Amino acid sequence: MKKGLLVVLLAAAPVFLSGQEPRSRGHREAAADAQAGARERVGERSPADLRLSRRDLDLFEHGGSVELSVQRADGTRDTAARWESDNPRAARVNERGLVSPTGLGQARIRAFAADGRRSNDCAVTVSKPNHWGSVSGTDTLVVQGGWVYFAHPADGGKLYRVRTDGSRLGRLSDDEPCHLNVAGRRIYYYNGNRETGYGLYTMTIDGEERTCLNDRDSITCLRVNRHGWAYYLNERGEVFSLRTHKPGEAAQKVFDGRPVHSMAVNDFHIFYNRHWEDIVQPRGAGGVFSYSLKSKKVNSHLSVNVNTSPVILDQDRDDVAYYCSYGDHGDVAILPGIDHSPSEGWFRVLALDREEYGTGGPLPDGLISRVKLVSGDSIQWAAGGWIYYTRGRELRRMQTDGKRDQLVLAPRDEVVSWHWGGERILFWSAEGRLFRALPDGRVTEEIAVAR
Repeated sequence: MKKGLLVVLLAAAPVFLSGQEPRSRGHREAAADAQAGARERVGERSPADLRLSRRDLDLFEHGGSVELSVQRADGTRDTAARWESDNPRAARVNERGLVSPTGLGQARIRAFAADGRRSNDCAVTVSKPNHWGSVSGTDTLVVQGGWVYFAHPADGGKLYRVRTDGSRLGRLSDDEPCHLNVAGRRIYYYNGNRETGYGLYTMTIDGEERTCLNDRDSITCLRVNRHGWAYYLNERGEVFSLRTHKPGEAAQKVFDGRPVHSMAVNDFHIFYNRHWEDIVQPRGAGGVFSYSLKSKKVNSHLSVNVNTSPVILDQDRDDVAYYCSYGDHGDVAILPGIDHSPSEGWFRVLALDREEYGTGGPLPDGLISRVKLVSGDSIQWAAGGWIYYTRGRELRRMQTDGKRDQLVLAPRDEVVSWHWGGERILFWSAEGRLFRALPDGRVTEEIAVAR
């Protein structure tokens, strides 16, 4: 009897086990499907599936906007995405992805699909733009908003940019920029590369939207402000203005007269000196003049017979500039109230329109005053209440009132060019190495630009 019962149980066991096997496999398959579905749902909501058109964006205070787009994994654009800024006080974004600056600072912009999927972030930095895109009008290096834009000496002078900390080095164009300007989101320059086309060009600071503005003039000096007004001097000594924000508009000649040798322009005046048959070229030119952009009149500050250097602007004042005289003033006709003693060296000129003081009375004293430098010194720029100048291999600075004079930098290696970057000094060594330092010369560091 017991043997019979055991046989029955053993015979039933395979049936029981075979009945359990399908249910266990089914449970495992269902669980696996659920896990796979969960993984797919997580993947659908990951930032890797939605991509913004930019990973970072530089905007500028009171400047223009830039539109972002969001792309799905299959390459199509999501035009119904919802946009968000984590700091609307710095940058806001509208329903079309148009990002606009609202104040200085940083923000992160992201987009959300209708099903909740989120894109990656675009890091937005809003900083102050350069009011004028160039310090001298003949620069090949310009600093703005944490970036250095420059003609790379190790790559035939091609247009590059790099972060001031040495990161993100990259070529923007095969153009070879002369007279480089960077103001807001635009770069302006005269291209000296014949293969890519001579001419005055503009592009965005990202190297996009390259456009030729003028291919008729060979330009020797160029200064463009943040509003798109460009002033340039061509090889014939003619001064022109051009509204770069008006596509197709022709350049306008600013004033007539003898050819101009060099110029410097700010918001209110064009300072210049002239070619003159009695002046030895190319050391300098004759006289010092200022043209008022308001009254459209020329003021003569110094006779054209006096040999003078190109005029250096004061970056903080619209009515002050500096020039060097290479010979005696003698008895030349200069403005009333100025010392007529024989003079050689550096001078400060104050540009004032005569009509501001009436036509009958004398002009105030001090319109031209001596600077405590000699003709062998070379002023590089004037900013922040200081005049920066070179004496031999030294870079020095003197307060504009002449009370303090101090050494800034004395590099061991030869320096081929000095540049003012607002909050820092930059300079190129003869070996093609780029350095930066604080305005007083402290903390000199190399910016890695080796290719």
